[in-house]
Amino acid sequence: MKARVLTAIPLILIVLACVISVSSIPLALLILFCALAGYRELAVLVFGKESKGPTTLSAMLSLAVLLVFLPLGALNSIVGPFLYGFALCLTGIYCCLKINLRSPYWGIVMNYLVGPFICLLSIHALNLPPDLRTSKLWDFHNPLLLFLLPLWAGDTAAIFGGMFFGKHKLAPNLSPGKTWEGAILNFAACVLVAWLLSYWILVPVWVGLATGMLIGICGQVGDLFESKLKRNAGVKNSGSLLPGHGGLLDRIDSLLAVGAIAWVPLVLWIFQTR
Repeated sequence: MKARVLTAIPLILIVLACVISVSSIPLALLILFCALAGYRELAVLVFGKESKGPTTLSAMLSLAVLLVFLPLGALNSIVGPFLYGFALCLTGIYCCLKINLRSPYWGIVMNYLVGPFICLLSIHALNLPPDLRTSKLWDFHNPLLLFLLPLWAGDTAAIFGGMFFGKHKLAPNLSPGKTWEGAILNFAACVLVAWLLSYWILVPVWVGLATGMLIGICGQVGDLFESKLKRNAGVKNSGSLLPGHGGLLDRIDSLLAVGAIAWVPLVLWIFQTR
């Protein structure tokens, strides 16, 4: 637990600094790093360490797509990146359920890392009315906080909820440590924090509540999705990049699912106001 906390604190500070930065460049660079590290871990899970060709080809394909779509996200061109991310997420889930995970066709599905990241970057670039920024460098009311803080609160609630109240296993075949009690507290914490943040970011309460509900569901689905990948590959963690946590995918699995789906209420509200 000590190593987990010592690793988490600087990571949280780095992510928050990128999120509250008015410029999208720091977040884009962070996303690029996470994508490259995530590709490496995902390639090992899907193809195995012995397969060099498909891994390299898939990483190059994914990187090319990421470099094309990152500027679109940074320029706040929301429709294309959002639809792209949503389609990739659905494709990834379909292939995970219907296709052998070690199939070479997973070279395309590895792009499921790209879509959610682009969606999150697009959200960061949004200028919601009214503009609450008081600094040319920092934006403490950035709408991306509406997605990150509830997700972190839900993960924390799930850990302590499962530790103190957990009795009924949620998905023992995929993740033996998860319980229904932890999942319920996760969902409740996501909704509560998103509701409170709706007042801070000045979005309608229904947007905050709907976003919190989607985060509470999608975040846990994303976690189980990666657990299925790890179980299929016969490993406990996706890697060893983060001491006390495992690999990078072990930390961003929930965020990928949230980035692909949970933006829907916010975008619907934006389209209604324009």
